[in-house]
Amino acid sequence: MYNRLLKLFMPLTAITILLLSCSKSSDNQRTTNPPPTDTTTTVTPPVNTKKWIVSTVAGSGAQGKADGDSINASFWYPTFITIDPLGNLFVSDQQNFNIRKITPGGQVSTYAGRDVSTPTPEYGNIYGLALDKQGNLFDVEYSLIRKITPALDNSVFAGGLLVSYKDTVGAYAAFNVIYSMAIDKDDTLYLPDYDMSGYPHIRKVAPDGMVSTLNLQDNTGYQDIDGPNHYYLFSITVDRDRNIYKTSNGSNLIKKITPDGNVTVFAGAGEARFSAITGMVTDSIGNLYVVDIGNGAIRKVTKDGTVSTIAGTGEQGFADGEGSQAKFNYPSGITISKEGVIYVTDAGNNRIRKIEYK
Repeated sequence: MYNRLLKLFMPLTAITILLLSCSKSSDNQRTTNPPPTDTTTTVTPPVNTKKWIVSTVAGSGAQGKADGDSINASFWYPTFITIDPLGNLFVSDQQNFNIRKITPGGQVSTYAGRDVSTPTPEYGNIYGLALDKQGNLFDVEYSLIRKITPALDNSVFAGGLLVSYKDTVGAYAAFNVIYSMAIDKDDTLYLPDYDMSGYPHIRKVAPDGMVSTLNLQDNTGYQDIDGPNHYYLFSITVDRDRNIYKTSNGSNLIKKITPDGNVTVFAGAGEARFSAITGMVTDSIGNLYVVDIGNGAIRKVTKDGTVSTIAGTGEQGFADGEGSQAKFNYPSGITISKEGVIYVTDAGNNRIRKIEYK
C-alpha cells in the first residue's frame, strides 16, 4: 500500500518541484535584471521661419506709360488689379486710361484702353476689374461696366453715361457712383453704388447683364458713410461661399453680408482698427487681405476676425524686403493667385508689388 502511494505521489512531487523552480527562476530574474531603459526621444517641433516678403513685379517708379520688361515699364497711378488662372495680371492704369497686362515672365503691354482702341463711349478713368471663367474682363468706369472679350472686342455690359439708379438689363440699367467690383464663382458681379443718401446700395449684375439691388438687413448701428468724399473708397469682395465683405463707416470698418442678406460687423470695430480701406480679396480658405491705405499697410483678417499686419511700416515710401520693413506709397488694389501669392497696386510709387509667404 505504501509503495503504491509513493509511486502516485512521486509524479506530483516532481511537478511541484518544477513549478517552484520556475517561480524561483522568475523571482531571480525580476530581482537581478534592471528595469528596461526608456529610450524614447522627445522631438522638438521645427520652428516656423517663413516670413512675408515684398518684391516689385513691374514698374520703374517713374510716372509714364511705357510697355516692355518689368524693370523699364512705367505706369501712372495704377489702381485696381486682377489675375487670371495662368498668372497674367491685369492692371487699371488709371491716369493713362488704359488696362495693362503683365505676363508671369514680367512683360508689360497695353491690353485695352484709349491707346489701343476708340470705342463709343471712349474709355474713362478705369477702376474696378474682374475676370469671369470665359476670360472676359470687366471694368468699372464711374457709372458703367465695360466688357472686354479675349478677342479684345468691347462693349458696355451694364449702365451708361447717365448717372442715375435703375434696375433692369444691360445698358438700360443705371448706376450712380460705382468704384470697386467683385465676382463670385458663378460669374455674378457685385458693386457698391453710392447715391449720396449715406448708404450705398449693393448692386448685383447677373451673367446675362440683369442688374438688381440686394435686399439687406443691417442692424449693426454703423452708418456706411461719414464724410462727403468717402464713397470713392468703398471696397467689396466675395468669398467661395458667396459671403460679401464691404467697407463701411468711412471705409474704416468691414461688414459681412451673408447670401440671405444678413449684415454683421466683421472687423474694425474692436481693438484692431483701419484707416481707409481701398481694396480687399479673400483666399481659398476664407482669409481676407485688406489694403489699408491710411496706414500704408496690407492687413490680414482671419475667418474669426483676427487682424494682423503682413506688410508695411505705416510710413509712406518705397522699400522691398521683409514685410515688417517694406514700404508703400498709397497702395490701392489687391488680388491673389491660386497659389496664394498676393499682388498689390502701389499707386503712389507707380509700381506693382508682390507679397509671398516664404
